[in-house]
Amino acid sequence: LVVVYLLVEPFLGPLILAGAFAFLFQPLYRRVLRITYGHEAAAAFITTIISIIVVVLPITFLGAQILQESGQLYASLAGGSKEGLLSAINEGVAELRSLFPIPEEFHVDAGHYVREALGSIVQNFGAFFSSVATGIFMMFVFLISLYFLLKDGGRLEQYVIELSPLKDKDDEFIIRRL
Repeated sequence: LVVVYLLVEPFLGPLILAGAFAFLFQPLYRRVLRITYGHEAAAAFITTIISIIVVVLPITFLGAQILQESGQLYASLAGGSKEGLLSAINEGVAELRSLFPIPEEFHVDAGHYVREALGSIVQNFGAFFSSVATGIFMMFVFLISLYFLLKDGGRLEQYVIELSPLKDKDDEFIIRRL
């Protein structure tokens, strides 16, 4: 059991998430099942596609927007032009020096900190792409699990009820409450 747990543990997140989404999309699945005249595989596939459109695509677009914004931030930080963020920080520090009597020994080199931050980002770029690949794989596990939980969820529920030592009506009550 320990070895099985260690094998399944990395996939628990996507599996639990797929179970939650299968539960949430169950009414849609039942409606699509009636439209497809009882073809479970087709209904599960259509419901999974709809869940991709409703859930996965907006998250993907949001991630792409964040990536684009971070690229623009990098260009702004790295750019030495007048409109660069580094120039704006240096101008802000100079403005503060003119407003407040700050001793010259207290020198803030914003460029040094920005270069260190950019160096750290570049060093961790490989880990970033590795986590993106892991995220794509986990999304694949989520979608496959969602499909099969939609398709075979009723049978899985009946199997759990049969295995449970409680009375069937108590098991059904617990499942409804969950």
